[in-house]
Amino acid sequence: GTSGWVDEDDRPLVVISQLPVQGKNRGNQVQLHPFGNQEHTNVTFDIANNPYTSLTTAYALADDAIGKSNGVEYYIYVSTDGGKKYNNLMQVDVTQNIWERSTIDLSTYVNQDLKFKIISSSRGNTEYDWLQVTIDLISALNLE
Repeated sequence: GTSGWVDEDDRPLVVISQLPVQGKNRGNQVQLHPFGNQEHTNVTFDIANNPYTSLTTAYALADDAIGKSNGVEYYIYVSTDGGKKYNNLMQVDVTQNIWERSTIDLSTYVNQDLKFKIISSSRGNTEYDWLQVTIDLISALNLE
């Protein structure tokens, strides 16, 4: 299902994006964007018995948002208790149409049931907050 990927009115919060960054589109690129005047877009997903040792995410604003958006704050949180308490893994300000990348060490979370929460915060102005994101999970089996 799409639980956690839609808002309370079943409108998608994450969509495959066709908006370019630096004139190009990545195959696994998605867009996080709040509907209406909502301050935050919250997306959650679960990974049972987590096999991944790291998470790499790339992020940028879409080209057409430059000069129109005040930027967004992009957060990634993880919970080991089903979402009662979250630990902040990453927090960045995204204000440019240049891909930036962060890698998060998940080795302390291997073999645990995890709930991730990804947040795009509008910083008080939702206009043109076209946050473009890629997420790649790497397991120990992928390492040489």
